[in-house]
Amino acid sequence: MAQAYSTAFQQHRSLPRLKSAARSTGLGAYSGPWTTTQIVHLLKRTMFGAAKADISHFMSMTMSDAVDELLTAAPTPVPPLNTYNDANYTDPNVPLGQPWATAPADPNVNGKRRASFKAWWTGLMLNQTRSIEEKMTLFWHNHFATEAASVPDPRFTYKTNALLRQYALGNFKTLTKEVTIDPACCATSTAT
Repeated sequence: MAQAYSTAFQQHRSLPRLKSAARSTGLGAYSGPWTTTQIVHLLKRTMFGAAKADISHFMSMTMSDAVDELLTAAPTPVPPLNTYNDANYTDPNVPLGQPWATAPADPNVNGKRRASFKAWWTGLMLNQTRSIEEKMTLFWHNHFATEAASVPDPRFTYKTNALLRQYALGNFKTLTKEVTIDPACCATSTAT
């Protein structure tokens, strides 16, 4: 088995490599119309739908400017907040309306923080900015799958989301390396 792997690896290494300048998608630059139809198509591919306000916004731009805006990272969102304090429970470490992502661990509040994270992220997707970043964060979340319920500490779930968001439009190799040392991804892969 080891010999077969070694032989296959050597054969792979001997394959000719393309120089970067020689790579091409094989696609020519789009030169067709830039109308509502094309804008809606682009927004459905890069965002979670095409809201009327977004269509109007991009109608006033050239196609190149619209693509540039969609490929620009969104501002870093405020971390999830303590919205779960009520008459029956008060988080002893985080006041109402304050972020809990850097608060001390507290197993008694994990379920509430996990629900807060899910509501926070759903809100970001529903109220997305005009950027592909939110859709790419979900894409990478599905690619490097973690299940919030299997991560013992919801702060790690948030940190994974922040990591995916940070590298959503960046270098795949760097993202992959960072995911391999991410606490939530490690916790999920070692959970029994």
